[in-house]
Amino acid sequence: MKNAVFIPLEVLSQQDLPLYVKLVYGRIACMLGKNDRVVMTTDEIAMQCGITRRNAAKALPELVRLELVKHHESLDGRGLLRIFERKTPMERHDEPEKSVSPQAKEVLKKTEEN
Repeated sequence: MKNAVFIPLEVLSQQDLPLYVKLVYGRIACMLGKNDRVVMTTDEIAMQCGITRRNAAKALPELVRLELVKHHESLDGRGLLRIFERKTPMERHDEPEKSVSPQAKEVLKKTEEN
């Protein structure tokens, strides 16, 4: 699904999550579908999701906070390139349980199944 967006219902139905975060997650999830790593610019993300560059940039820390993508230093700063890495199942199970919301756990489970 190189030219698609897939947003799991568990993510889509979260009313407290802004739409732009859902769109960016869906796009990154599709890009990571067959790759372990994806490199994109914030402008590319914005253009592909039909959102502003600012909203694309704001979505990145939210994806890390929800533990939907692996933390990478490029997601923190103002650099041009953003590196997204898929979390391995081992990394997901070894992390402290208290920092993972039940909704994020369900999203991760559904993402692995797809």
